[in-house]
Amino acid sequence: MLRNMRKHGIIPLYVGDQACEALKSSFAVDPASLEAFEQVWYLDNAPVERDVKDAVRKAANYGMSRW
Repeated sequence: MLRNMRKHGIIPLYVGDQACEALKSSFAVDPASLEAFEQVWYLDNAPVERDVKDAVRKAANYGMSRW
């Protein structure tokens, strides 16, 4: 499903406050979960200032709100 979304220009962005590596370790180790994990972009890796990342997280209610 995520790959099809990416084909149409939709980029799933993880805005939660859990670190990428910690999140990866919490996934079950099966091919489907790992494939989905690789299709998501992470706000922590974005090339913007920390205060901008915090503002995006706050605006999205840490992933609990949709725009």
